[in-house]
Formats: sequence, structure tokens, C-alpha cells
Amino acid sequence: MKDSALSILAREGEQKALEVAATISCIESRGILSDAPHEVGFLKGFFEKAVSLLLAQGGGSLRIPVRAKPAEPAPAP
Repeated sequence: MKDSALSILAREGEQKALEVAATISCIESRGILSDAPHEVGFLKGFFEKAVSLLLAQGGGSLRIPVRAKPAEPAPAP
């Protein structure tokens, strides 16, 4: 988020960057970054809704995208 604050400062000005800084401060003070999501009520609800939406879109099948492993280089001759 700190990187985005610098970008917002350049694009949107000081007021918007201060809003991002206040958000960062709020997140840090709540411990959201160190607390497990199930300990933060709105995050738990957010994840439950997201999983429900994925289930509905998949007709009851939950497909979780997984990043493919990079191809291994061919062995040298």
C-alpha cells in the first residue's frame, strides 16, 4: 500500500495520498496484517461471500486457480 500511496500522490495529489496513509495506519493499528482473517469479522464475511459466488458460478464446483510452475530449461548437450 505504501507504493500505491506514492503513485496516488503523483497522480491525485496530497489529499488522496493522505487518505491512503490514514488507511494504512488504520490497518496497522487493527492488526489486520498480523491477525488471521477469521479473527477479523468483515474479512471472514468477505471470504465467505467470495467462495459462495465462486461456487454459484461453477455450478457447485469450486475451481481454485493455481499458478503453473515455470518450464524447466532444456538440459545442455
